[in-house]
Amino acid sequence: MIRGGGITRLKYHLARISGDVEACKKVSEDVKWQMKRLLEDLRKVKRKKRRISKQIANPYDLEEDDDHHHHDEGNNDNERGGSKSHSSVSNYNTKGKEKVGERSNIKSFFTPRTTPGFQPSIKSSLALKQMVEKARMNFASWWYHVNIPFLASRFVYYQEAIDGIAAIGPGFKGPSYHDLRGSLLQKHVCEMNNYLFDVKNDWKVYGCSIMSDGWTNQRNTPIINFLVYCPRGTMFLKSLDVSGLTRDTYTLFKLFDKIVQEVGVEHIVQFVTDNDSAYKSVGKKLMQKYGSFYWSPCAAHCIDLMLENFSDRRYFPIIHKTIQKAKRITKFIYNHGKVLSLMRSDVTNGRDLIRLTITRFATEFLSLQCLIKFKKEVRQMFTCDQWVESRYARDVMGKEVAALVLEDKKFWLQCQQIMKISEPLVRVLRLVDGMKNHQWDTFAWWEQFGNNTLELQKFAIQELSQCCSATGCERAWSTFEFIHSKRRNRVEHKRLNNLVFVRYNLLLREMNIRRTKDYLDPINLDNIDLMEDWIAEESEFLLLTEEDVNWASIE
Repeated sequence: MIRGGGITRLKYHLARISGDVEACKKVSEDVKWQMKRLLEDLRKVKRKKRRISKQIANPYDLEEDDDHHHHDEGNNDNERGGSKSHSSVSNYNTKGKEKVGERSNIKSFFTPRTTPGFQPSIKSSLALKQMVEKARMNFASWWYHVNIPFLASRFVYYQEAIDGIAAIGPGFKGPSYHDLRGSLLQKHVCEMNNYLFDVKNDWKVYGCSIMSDGWTNQRNTPIINFLVYCPRGTMFLKSLDVSGLTRDTYTLFKLFDKIVQEVGVEHIVQFVTDNDSAYKSVGKKLMQKYGSFYWSPCAAHCIDLMLENFSDRRYFPIIHKTIQKAKRITKFIYNHGKVLSLMRSDVTNGRDLIRLTITRFATEFLSLQCLIKFKKEVRQMFTCDQWVESRYARDVMGKEVAALVLEDKKFWLQCQQIMKISEPLVRVLRLVDGMKNHQWDTFAWWEQFGNNTLELQKFAIQELSQCCSATGCERAWSTFEFIHSKRRNRVEHKRLNNLVFVRYNLLLREMNIRRTKDYLDPINLDNIDLMEDWIAEESEFLLLTEEDVNWASIE
């Protein structure tokens, strides 16, 4: 019951915004969503009218009351006999054209269908299964035709795109080739710059770390990527081709000095690079020039070098041989659909024998640790009836792997010894992952109780806010193949730079969102296949048959 007031009061009621009116207890999600959008449009229209009124110095008072004062509007509604109610909700005038406050984006009037607690509409409830399956098949046909990786369906923007299309309904025409590489790309660049502008504001309080990483692409072109880290999030700056430069201390110093000036020396707490001798010299020269920040070697790179030495046959042949045996087991299992299905369903309860982590060498030792964890179950798998009755138990390769698992006691003992040696280093490597700050308990203390010593408070907060490594640079190497693979004209090169800028920062922003929401997110390197040595079988031992090659096995 609404006693007095008009359509705006009704909108507040249906939007469940309490204050001047009681919130509706039975409103559907769609109506609630739509009312909030209409109220937001109303506020925009009023602000625009106020601004226009001031600009033209209108002698008449054209300003309307604030959003929370609806008495005049309510009286006008009553005088019109409630006829305004229908026109206000639909937001159309007598000529059938949209009003100023009307949103052209239909999606804004409907709550996303993936919103928790959303109640499906009658239409969606009665949708035929055949129609749903047809839509899924059409989508899959496009997916397979353009060869999109399956992993892309796990990205946060995947469902958002589908929600936008579903909200508009039939007839939606996707962006064209020229839209994607032109106007839409430019809009995304502007949107990303606005987001990064907010991130940069945090540099004033927490400081930041410049992270650099040098690598070589498939054409043996030396590339250096630069990113900036702060607790708010990591942002990608640029990727530079240094093939035409002499990589001596003087040349690299000039290059790195430009990055320092671009970021702002007053915000920088540290400059993180790998342990290359030239980078080390450049870091020391930068410290001498500015004296306000320090150079740090990448902690992850240091530890990875130790693990690399552990697995080097020249120094530790036993460790190398043991890792190769372990890979022989996992390659056989992961290259035979029936065996892989048996392992996941009856042995590991859906879990894998391979642990993907920051680097290839850390992956090797973590996977070895995982194999030890399932030692009993794996041995049982090679003695169960399903294995004994399968044709794999009679194949040469199958017999060799089964003998390694069941009879080579020395192998399992060496695995346990290697795990004890490497486990402390791998643990530290995970702690110093470049996408996390120190997160010490003393950080919260200094922020709350350090007001008595402001300079020391600022120093402590900035020190404890920094990362320990530059592994954040190494998360999307293949992204930069677009830019540095061949010569292009200036326009095309600029477009590809924009594409990399948007794509890489979208990935980083998604990681920042997941981190702040306490997602269970294992270290994810989408563009680097660190598991290849553990699952990619050599061609001479490939034993695929018709029963192995099916979509279920591939998935």
